[in-house]
Amino acid sequence: MSPTAPLFSALRTVGRALVGKAVDPAAELYALVWGPRFDRDHANTLVQMHLQPSAQMLQTLLMTADSFDALSGARQQRLRQAIRSRAFASLTTSSATISA
Repeated sequence: MSPTAPLFSALRTVGRALVGKAVDPAAELYALVWGPRFDRDHANTLVQMHLQPSAQMLQTLLMTADSFDALSGARQQRLRQAIRSRAFASLTTSSATISA
C-alpha cells in the first residue's frame, strides 16, 4: 500500500466535512496542503464554521496534518497534483453534465 493511501482516506473523510459546503471545495482542500506543512490555522478556521465538530473529526484532522507534514517534499507534491487532477476531473464532469 502506498504511504499516501491512509492520508488520502483521511483527507476524503475530513475534507467532505470541512469543505463540502464551500463555493470551491477543491480550492479549500488545496489551500490546506499548499505549503510545506499542513495549514492548521486554515483548518481551524474551517472547523470553526461547523457548529459541533466531533472529537473523531478533530482527531482525524490532526492525524491528517501530522501525516502530511511527515511526507517528503516529492510526496507532498504528488498529493497536491492528485487533488488538482481530481478537482479538474470533477469540473469537466460537471461541465459535461451542464452542457448536456
